[in-house]
Amino acid sequence: IDTDTPGLTVRPIALASGRRELAEVFFDDVRVPTDRLIGEVGGGWAVTMFLMQYERGMYGYAALNKSLMELSRVREYMVERAVGQSAWEKFARVYVEVITAQARAASNVRRLAAGEAIGPESSIDKLLFSEAERDVNDLIMDIARDHIMVDPLGADPAELDTVRAEWWYSRAATIMGGTAEVQRGIIADHLLGLP
Repeated sequence: IDTDTPGLTVRPIALASGRRELAEVFFDDVRVPTDRLIGEVGGGWAVTMFLMQYERGMYGYAALNKSLMELSRVREYMVERAVGQSAWEKFARVYVEVITAQARAASNVRRLAAGEAIGPESSIDKLLFSEAERDVNDLIMDIARDHIMVDPLGADPAELDTVRAEWWYSRAATIMGGTAEVQRGIIADHLLGLP
């Protein structure tokens, strides 16, 4: 539907970073013309879940590739500054988390490309990639906190703003598209059959 449809209200959500990338969308007695209807009336959840498997597969794989590039940069930073053993242990844990999530995402992208449905299993991908993305940004903040926050090295302000914004965004990533708690609920109910 068009965003100026009567009954549709969009309320931007200001992020802690000051950016306005997210919004709440409310539908109050909105009329959708039949030629704009996707799926069955009242069947929006099924359409959403069908589409989410593709979004999560492709976005997750791309986000994890980006995370690997960030880990490569942070590794160089760590080598230059001769960080201690505990920092390297943290780095190793996060690296394993990212490549594990990436392997699963790659497998599901291949399944989707072959025409196979992933269904509620995409919740596993969402949970893994959003938490890995958050943990990479936490690692960057932990390792380079002084540099990022007070900039003693005279770095490019725009670059530092981007790093800070990425850290904030990694918080939103565990919420948007379904919170981590919702994903765990879907996994418990639909995949594990827990009571």
